[in-house]
Amino acid sequence: MKYIFTLLLLFILFHSNSQDKKFTQNVFTATLLEPGVSYEGSLSNRLTAKMRVAFSGRTVDTYADNGIRKTFIPILFTSGSVRHYYNFQKRIKDGKNTNRNSANYIGFLGVYGVGSRTDNIASSKTTIKLYNAGFVWGLQRNYKNRLSLDFNI
Repeated sequence: MKYIFTLLLLFILFHSNSQDKKFTQNVFTATLLEPGVSYEGSLSNRLTAKMRVAFSGRTVDTYADNGIRKTFIPILFTSGSVRHYYNFQKRIKDGKNTNRNSANYIGFLGVYGVGSRTDNIASSKTTIKLYNAGFVWGLQRNYKNRLSLDFNI
């Protein structure tokens, strides 16, 4: 009996997924605030995977013979996320844009980056590691002029 139930459940899940319109799209973007590139690939009708490579930076205090100096350290980082978009139908019903995954999402995000700089005056090397992972809620909006905004918490 449990095998029949399992097969029935799998059939329902497969059938419901095959009937749904595929909302997500493959999207390539270049970022300006943190210079870099990203690619978001569609995995299913509402699920995507996004990979990003970009530059960021931090200002740190370095110590020299004549006191403390501010030093800018560039950081190359990569991030990866899996996103589930959940409000495509509501946005379509309200007449709003859904092109290029313009919708709200929940997901999991991981970030890793490293930056280092050698201070010739102080003869020291400063290294910064950037890493973070967690669940996010976000919104992505894509406009006709190819401007894209992506915010997440």
